[in-house]
Amino acid sequence: MARCVALEEIQHILPADEEADSATTLPFFQSAAHLSWRKKSAGVATLCCAAALVGWVGLPGLRGQRSREAGITELFEESQGSGAEQAGTGYSQTDAVVQQRRGSFLVLGDWGWDEKVHGSNLYSGKQRCQRLIAEKMLETYEELGDVKFVINVGDSFYPNGVKSKDDPQWDTKWRNVYDAKLRSVPWYSVYGNHDLIEDPCACAKDSKDCALVNNNTEDLNYFYMPDVNFNKEHPELDVEIVALDTNQYEWAWNRNAAMNTRCPLDCAWTKCQAQCEWNMKYRARDAELLLKDRYKKSPHKNLLVFSHYPTDYFWNRSQTDLLDILSDSSLHHVEYFAGHRHSTDQTSTISTAPNNNWLVGGGGGWSCDSPNQGFVVGEIDGNGDINTYSVLVPHWECCDKPGPPTPPGPSGWKPPTCKTPPYAHLQDI
Repeated sequence: MARCVALEEIQHILPADEEADSATTLPFFQSAAHLSWRKKSAGVATLCCAAALVGWVGLPGLRGQRSREAGITELFEESQGSGAEQAGTGYSQTDAVVQQRRGSFLVLGDWGWDEKVHGSNLYSGKQRCQRLIAEKMLETYEELGDVKFVINVGDSFYPNGVKSKDDPQWDTKWRNVYDAKLRSVPWYSVYGNHDLIEDPCACAKDSKDCALVNNNTEDLNYFYMPDVNFNKEHPELDVEIVALDTNQYEWAWNRNAAMNTRCPLDCAWTKCQAQCEWNMKYRARDAELLLKDRYKKSPHKNLLVFSHYPTDYFWNRSQTDLLDILSDSSLHHVEYFAGHRHSTDQTSTISTAPNNNWLVGGGGGWSCDSPNQGFVVGEIDGNGDINTYSVLVPHWECCDKPGPPTPPGPSGWKPPTCKTPPYAHLQDI
């Protein structure tokens, strides 16, 4: 039986005469009562005495970063002993909750690095940052032992997307970068703005013409995306996936945007700007309708919702209810994941408390808008509760002077003028 570890029991781990390495931070729990411990073996999670994360401490000699309890938990080994021995630590057996973990998942975004076109502050070595993150994903996949799927929040193929399922970028930017083990589970995906530019999906009225759309869950040679908006239930995890196309809100980084620029800006680089803009309007409308429907009808404890755009793009509540739905915990716990901005964090978005949301755009594909480059892990315990945390790579391996995010385009760039009314009434089609 694993036992909880009191803070005073780990003081010997931090030598008094050795300063903490400020470049590496790992979670520290202020309360001396409890720490979390996890045994990594074939999907078994042992959770001891849940603790509240309130601060950070640097631990010497450790490299790589994980948020929350991950990382520090690896310092503690399983302790075997009788109930009497454990009672001597001051914890009852009911404190040590041992349960079978239902499964886990990974979340990634903005990763499809291109040799010819990429941001100025991402090191240009051959897919250097993307490959480093892919290697860390494989390591984490093997440690967890029970990853069920990957959530991909888009911008998978910089700079202009793929043209078909025969496009060589499927190999050069995905299959040849992410190990076969990582691709042995479905990659639930949505379109990012960069994915659309040369993809037939930008101009298509029927999503069957979209190069990323694939409704065969057994065909792992491509992403799983049965439509541009879709849902997928996982009863064994007490989870429902809801994937949303929100490219309509690409302009919303600028709250003062002129009315004639409030549209999906990258439609201007497609072959059909006006049709593309109309498509994105309808897809955003359908995305919100789908989310509202699944929120009301889903029988599952959790909704895992994702799109390409973070919550701070949904600030205009007069035009979208997305923030309100993502913040509603009356029927479900909602975890929301998005990308677009090139960072992995929870500090740059609008809060959806009491629910939770992540920016997961630090996949190493375009640039570094912060030092936080990596991906997110979700673990689902036996009660169906979800714990999420980030796994980051050393930013100095990825970025030259990372962040902060800058407006799109070069200095002096002006957004293109929309060809459709910004808030046109949409007809049912």
